[in-house]
Amino acid sequence: EILNILTHSKEVTEPHHLRTRRIGATVAIEAHIRVDPRMSVLRSHQLTVDIERQLKERFGPNTLISIHVEPIETEKLSSSDSEKDKNI
Repeated sequence: EILNILTHSKEVTEPHHLRTRRIGATVAIEAHIRVDPRMSVLRSHQLTVDIERQLKERFGPNTLISIHVEPIETEKLSSSDSEKDKNI
């Protein structure tokens, strides 16, 4: 269920280091996600805010959430993306 929320956006790939725990009555969720390395800081921030909102809707408003954004490794980008870079 958490993985479905993390990957709801097509811009997010490879969720990993997912950890969940209870701290008393509070749920804590940590995860790392990968995004295109050319994504703006503003867009990556918007993605994490959206993910946090969805997780809080599902697990409650007091859920503690930490989302760490990482770039997709260059060799994992599709060749079509590489061709687009050449045209910039």
